[in-house]
Amino acid sequence: MCNKFEKSIFPKCAQENPNISFIIVNIDKLYDLPQAKTVSSLPFFKAYKNQNQIAEYAGSDENRFEELVLTLKSS
Repeated sequence: MCNKFEKSIFPKCAQENPNISFIIVNIDKLYDLPQAKTVSSLPFFKAYKNQNQIAEYAGSDENRFEELVLTLKSS
């Protein structure tokens, strides 16, 4: 399911929301990052605004991802 987000959902959301940065991190290559150690399962999403984390969730539920994007847009 991670590939679905990476190949279709992320690009679509990025195109529809040019004021939001969507970043994909390869956890296998960057596991030494302190933030990576808090990942409980994949895919895992964190939302930041002004360098502050405002939301996070793990899972591949497209509706929850859309809610995360709406949270970013409205904050």
